[in-house]
Amino acid sequence: MERVVRFGPGESLTGVLTEPAEPRALPAVLLLDAGILHRVGPNRMNVELARRFAATGHRALRFDFAGIGDSPARTDGLALGEGVQRDIAAALDLVGGQAVVMGLCSGADNALRAAYRDPRVVGAALLDPTVFRTPGWYARRAMQKVTSDPFGALKQLAGRVRKEVAPPEAAPQENRPEMFYTGFQTREEVETHLSAVLARGVSLLYVFSGGWADIFNYPGQLQDNHPSLDLSPVRLHHHPEADHTFSRRAHREVLFAELGSWLAACSATAAGALPRA
Repeated sequence: MERVVRFGPGESLTGVLTEPAEPRALPAVLLLDAGILHRVGPNRMNVELARRFAATGHRALRFDFAGIGDSPARTDGLALGEGVQRDIAAALDLVGGQAVVMGLCSGADNALRAAYRDPRVVGAALLDPTVFRTPGWYARRAMQKVTSDPFGALKQLAGRVRKEVAPPEAAPQENRPEMFYTGFQTREEVETHLSAVLARGVSLLYVFSGGWADIFNYPGQLQDNHPSLDLSPVRLHHHPEADHTFSRRAHREVLFAELGSWLAACSATAAGALPRA
């Protein structure tokens, strides 16, 4: 069962609430916008997920952040990042009780922020979130280049040597409007959020695709990003063959199965039926 809902200050936010035919005492699921995409998600990912989760007893809400899709631009003067979190809080008010948040790309970073800020969030699924390169990443990238194109790798190495000898140039400034970026900017900022969320016992799922290979290329890289944290409770899947939006059906079905399995375990943990892994 699906219906359009309007909520938030002055009912300014628009979403679609998908409800199970037989409601159960399970956490609701919030499906967050990815960048400037509206509530359907890339290739209608959020629509499919909402309906699948409802079939297993979860209420699922996909909604437009202010200024995207059918939600008008905000008029409260809040900065983008703070405004997005206010929108998520309004969505949590609408569904009531415990909730799980899911998002891709900037939506993943916003999901982690929501888990950090709001105790109603008992789980967060982060698809291709912000992560930082490590020595292990550089080593694997170098090996890939040498294996696939040894002469090209040598040419690139020579270019790097020349760059080291040449006078440094000023770094180019990106012309990136604020609207296009709500991700974390430093490793320390991510670690602050991740540490607090883990301490609170929030269930976490990380999923990385091959579309993120420019910054993530091996499963242990998340732990190498945060060596001081115990990430053993975190579930992580790496799909180097999939693109960033899991556009191929075969890759998408695998992703959906992983999300469903994790959501079931997360819900049981939130209900106290299972100890944390």
